[in-house]
Amino acid sequence: MSNTQWIWRYAKKNRGKIILAILFLVINAALIIVNPYLGGMVIDDVINQQKTHLLIPLLLIMIATTVIRTIVRYSYQILFERVGQNTLYDLREDLYQKLQELDFDFFNHTRVGDIMARMTGDTDAIRHFVSWVTYNIAECILWFFSAVVVMSFIDWKLMLALVAVTPIIFLLTNRMSKKAHPLFFDIRESFSRLNSMVEENIGGNRVVKAFARENFEIEKFRSYNEDFKTRNMASAKVSRSYLPWLDGLAGSLSVIALVLGGIFVINGEMTLGDLVAFNGYLWMLNNPMRMSGWLINDVQRFSAACIKIRQMLAQESKIPVHQQEKLEPIKGFVEFKDVSFHFSDDPNQNVLENINFTIGPGQTLGILGETGSGKTTLVNLVGRFYDPTEGEVLIDGKNAKEYPVRQMRENISMVMQDVFLFSNTISDNIAFGNPLA
Repeated sequence: MSNTQWIWRYAKKNRGKIILAILFLVINAALIIVNPYLGGMVIDDVINQQKTHLLIPLLLIMIATTVIRTIVRYSYQILFERVGQNTLYDLREDLYQKLQELDFDFFNHTRVGDIMARMTGDTDAIRHFVSWVTYNIAECILWFFSAVVVMSFIDWKLMLALVAVTPIIFLLTNRMSKKAHPLFFDIRESFSRLNSMVEENIGGNRVVKAFARENFEIEKFRSYNEDFKTRNMASAKVSRSYLPWLDGLAGSLSVIALVLGGIFVINGEMTLGDLVAFNGYLWMLNNPMRMSGWLINDVQRFSAACIKIRQMLAQESKIPVHQQEKLEPIKGFVEFKDVSFHFSDDPNQNVLENINFTIGPGQTLGILGETGSGKTTLVNLVGRFYDPTEGEVLIDGKNAKEYPVRQMRENISMVMQDVFLFSNTISDNIAFGNPLA
């Protein structure tokens, strides 16, 4: 599935708004044709043929067309922005739900800053694509082909001379796209690393100050920041290599139109009014060509962002979280039966090996050991934050895997060694596990 097909799954809920916005967009493109044509009539009919009675009606039509165009364009811009914001809302909902479903193993191996970058910068790149890039691409296509059709009726030879430049622009934009794509992916990766480093320093600021490591962390940030700047400069270098050529070729259309059009007027092959109208439509060819480079950059940003977001949404928890039918109430018999465990990134090193013990309801068990000896991991196996790689954890004589995860955790109280406070009252933080307590 392509990135556009994937994001359409979120945007299609707004079909009504999209259809209405496209209708307004087509109306706007049709209205654009009116004023240059009327401008040509002012030159040929009002000035050259002295039909002065036509001046006021023509000017009123031009003013009315401009006002209607402004309203219509504003309307579809707002509609596209609404579609983009609604798409972003649903995407963030899915991302947050996915984060709540994923197990400890995912968070052990994914930087917090990387998650932050995906939830902020990457999602906003997708919103920008839906809200702005899509209608600009549609505008450029409509304007270009509308201009070609109208110009061919005025003077097909001059139109062909202008359109002859477009294949060169297409080749340049295609080459620019191929070079820009990997660079934008590198930028997103570097931004994730920078975010992670900043998040770690904010969270661990007391540790940094306690060990007087401010200068070390500042220097580390400088290296990450320099890497982010270097990758952005590499992207800017690609733009520097291609965008001036694209702008120059787009600007050459005015020169071609004036030189060839002037010759045609002198030779009597077209009227001065036709040349004025032709120049009025020129921006409809010129602007899409100028915009092509910038739009390609935005499309590549969207593509790089989609890769990161889709990777996160495709993650699967090793501990199933979907609701199962609840079993009978848990009494509290816990038995470890030949339990061994290793982390997924180090399968050759067991953290726990052949653990056997039984605890009955009301009993107290103290677990002693050095830092890193597996005490916390052992407790996490009871709540199924991890599953043992060998052996069984039995709850009331049943394998813990037979219980719905939610039922298991609703029957366990945990006091963490690292206190975390949510942005809420102290009372709500204390009663977090049971708000009705």
